[in-house]
Amino acid sequence: MNDVYIVIPNYHVGGAEKRLVELWNEIQKVSLDNVYLVITKPLFDLLENTPNLMYLNKSNTKVKIINPKKQRYRYFVQKLLPIILKAKRGSVFHYPMMGLPFIHYFLGQEQIVSQVSSLYFEKDVETQGYLNRSCFYLSSITAKYIDVLNPKVYEGLRNENFHTSKLKLTVGSMVDTNIASKSEKNDNVVFLGRFEKNDIKNSFTFVKLLPKINKILLENNKKVKFYILGKGPLEAVMTELLAGEEYKDIDVECYFEKKPLEVLSKSKVFLSLQKYENYPSRSLLEAIACGMLPIVTDVGESRLFGNDEIIRYVTEPLLHEELAKNILEILEMDKLVFAEANNVLKTFVEQKHSIKAHVDYYLSLYA
Repeated sequence: MNDVYIVIPNYHVGGAEKRLVELWNEIQKVSLDNVYLVITKPLFDLLENTPNLMYLNKSNTKVKIINPKKQRYRYFVQKLLPIILKAKRGSVFHYPMMGLPFIHYFLGQEQIVSQVSSLYFEKDVETQGYLNRSCFYLSSITAKYIDVLNPKVYEGLRNENFHTSKLKLTVGSMVDTNIASKSEKNDNVVFLGRFEKNDIKNSFTFVKLLPKINKILLENNKKVKFYILGKGPLEAVMTELLAGEEYKDIDVECYFEKKPLEVLSKSKVFLSLQKYENYPSRSLLEAIACGMLPIVTDVGESRLFGNDEIIRYVTEPLLHEELAKNILEILEMDKLVFAEANNVLKTFVEQKHSIKAHVDYYLSLYA
């Protein structure tokens, strides 16, 4: 197999970033010594101490750390060009979403472009702006493969006759179902997401509903601890919101957690409340692997996660009564019933989102 460069030009930790970094990490375990990870320094700093990423360190020659002067794609590309020019003919460059139009083609290199977003056909979403879509389209012209994570987006591109001979549907996502630590389960509810202006994750919507949700739980003799885990450009706004008078009697913590598995392992309820799509949310897979039961917005392809009788689906826009009702039902479950329900979900995740199938799929594209 020719040299492979998995290039991640992003600066924050999301599902796509974690998945591709762990893909590279898993490939190292099969003794391939010519697969490189090209990553921004801010993202590297966020992930350096993440559990299970045993090969991610500064001394590893397979890790190329790029530190642009500004967090903009064009500055990243400036720093990436020397790596591209030194790479051999036939080398494979794998990008999430935006690749580099034509450059690899003229250098005799191959390019794989992944469309990891489930929002490609959501015209009102800021993150799918003109520049991103144009760059993805131009990169696709000379790409060897267009790897698509979400089945709905895959069918949409096929229906548009979008380079259909190059389209490949990813075999789910990937998660190690043995990641959970041995912890006693508490009546904790965990929300994990970025704090952004467009509020795609429903971070602010949920937090604004939290006082009413907590009131219903207290009326039913359930004192719950809430974790709001995340960061983003509107962190200060979130902090100010939670400092308000109506939150003073709510047991809630809000912070960025490098090791969220420790919180997930001791908690019962996980909220995946995205506005457009929850499939295949990496954080949702991790929550199931850590023994949690999820509450999920019924949007996009979210029902592909499995058993509708166990996963609780709620409407979008969110309603505080519906969220409180489902949280309460999970917290009141018998311990054995709770464990059995999670085992059913975990078995589904093991089959649909196995690490081996994910690694084999990408190695077949690289080869």
